[in-house]
Formats: sequence, C-alpha cells, structure tokens
Amino acid sequence: MKDYRVHYQYKCNSLKNSLVSLDVENKNERYILYGSSNGIIAVFDSFSLDSVFEQKYTGYPSINDVSWMKYDNGIFSFSSNTGDICFVSSRSPEKILKHVKCDYVVHSIGFNYLNPVLIATQDNGRARIIDIREAISLLSINTNRNHSVISNSWSTTNENLLVIGDSAGFMYLFDTRNPNKYIYEFDWWKSSLDSPNMNQPSNESSIINIFFNKSGRELYSVSQYGVVRGWSPDSGLSIMKEYRTETLKEETRIKCSFIDGYIALPKHNSIYWPELDITIAGHLKSVRYILPTYEGFVSLGNDNILNIWNKSDQIVQHEDFSDWSD
Repeated sequence: MKDYRVHYQYKCNSLKNSLVSLDVENKNERYILYGSSNGIIAVFDSFSLDSVFEQKYTGYPSINDVSWMKYDNGIFSFSSNTGDICFVSSRSPEKILKHVKCDYVVHSIGFNYLNPVLIATQDNGRARIIDIREAISLLSINTNRNHSVISNSWSTTNENLLVIGDSAGFMYLFDTRNPNKYIYEFDWWKSSLDSPNMNQPSNESSIINIFFNKSGRELYSVSQYGVVRGWSPDSGLSIMKEYRTETLKEETRIKCSFIDGYIALPKHNSIYWPELDITIAGHLKSVRYILPTYEGFVSLGNDNILNIWNKSDQIVQHEDFSDWSD
C-alpha cells in the first residue's frame, strides 16, 4: 500500500464544509458522486480528472445521502432531510426523473447490486424497499425497536440479503423475501453456535457504516466510537476481528472499504490499513470517505479535497518539452 501516491487533487469548493456522502459507480469505477448538506450534488470523472457537473436542487435545501444505481450507472439517487428521495439521470442532472415521499426522515439510502430497488433507512426502527421503476414502496422492514436506522448495505452476491444498523448499535440481517422478521441480530459476544445469547448490541454506539467484502462472505460494521467489527452473514456470528480508528463526532459519517483486498479506514488525516499496520497521509483534515476506483481509490475529507490515488507505477509522468531558451 505504500506505493500508492496522490495522482490528482480536486478542491470541492461547493461543499463549504458540508460534506454528507460519497459514492463511486460500480460498472467502470470511474465516476465519483458526492453530496452536501447545503443541497449541492456533484459528479467528478476520475479518468479525465475533471468535474462533470454541480447541481443544486430547489426545494431540497439539505441532502442526507447519495447513491449510484448499481443496475444502471447512469442513474443516481439522493435523499433529503424532508423525507424525500429523488432519482436523477447523470446525463440530464438538472431534471428529477422520479420522486418518492417518505413519512419519516431518511437517514441513508443504498441500491441493490442486481435489481433496480433501493433501501431507505428511517426513524422508529423502520426501513423501506423502493422500486424506482414505478417510484413505489415495495415493502417495509421493522426492527421492532424505536431506534433510528442509520446505515445499510446490500450483499454483494445475494440480491435478497441486506444488513441495517441503528443508532443504539444493533445490527440486523434481513431477507427481502421474508421482511417481517430479521434472520439474525448480530451479537459481538456470540462467536459460535454454542455461545449463549447475551442480547447485547453488535456495537456500543451508533453504527454509521456497514460494508461487505467482495465475496459477500464477510461484513463489517463501523461505530461512532471508531470500532470496526467483522461478522459472518452466513451464520450471524462474530468472526472475532476488531480494528479501531478514531472516535467520531455525533452524526459524523464515514465510509470504509476494501482496497486491494484489505480493509482501509479513515484515521485522522490519513488512510489506515489495520491488517497491514500501514498508514499514508494525504489530507489536511480528517478523512471521511475511502472508496475503490478502477486504478486505485478515492478519498474525501473535511478539507473538501478529493484525492485520486493510483499506484506510483501507474502514474504517467509527462515530459516537459517547452522551449525555455531566450
């Protein structure tokens, strides 16, 4: 990991210290989507190293989350603090294609990897599955607890499985074919089938990020206290992997991911690989988001700087043949 270098830096002036979310489309891992609480959505091209567009949507003063549609990378969605979910074509970003109004605040959204459906997590232990073709709610998920559902992640390999995490540290695995009851409620102290049910939450604080590995056989939760824990979606058991990053301020969001097969975490102004004990700095302020791209990865921090990271042997050095003679 030490051979990664910052290939390009882009100053996201429109964010104005109001960054709320980042996503990279999964087809080409090229286009970077980010949103701000001041109502601006933008896309950056990691190939041409240029901004594609910046758009402010009237009537939606504050954005909560953004997500590329996995089924069609030309479509993205954003949610607002008014309970609205909007679907937009990146080819015509000035126009909202479809709109869904929810009865609770939407905290996070995420598209299924194989189908044109989206999960929206909400207050009071609820989440909705929405079909964007008809812009209707297909079904409702209920944890039977009153905590706000903060985070979500679809399985990377099974179109029916998804995981949600709430503000009290509880995390659940659901199958959308039977949404009335979760399959597992994850308990950190339950690492074998013989372990007693302690009825303890998976984390001691709000779960702000959940992500699967590429095979879909492991998933990881990230808490507000900066604790990262590993789980088996097959058994619902802890796999007894735990890593730590920094404690985060309340309502701060981050996104972690696998880079070259290893977990990459934001840690202060750096990217940290805990399994390798490698840290590389690249920001002036705290890093918030780390996601893979086609040639490396992208990081975005509270300094509003978007870093495009490539391996040093992949960075093209351009010779300067300018005539500097008098």
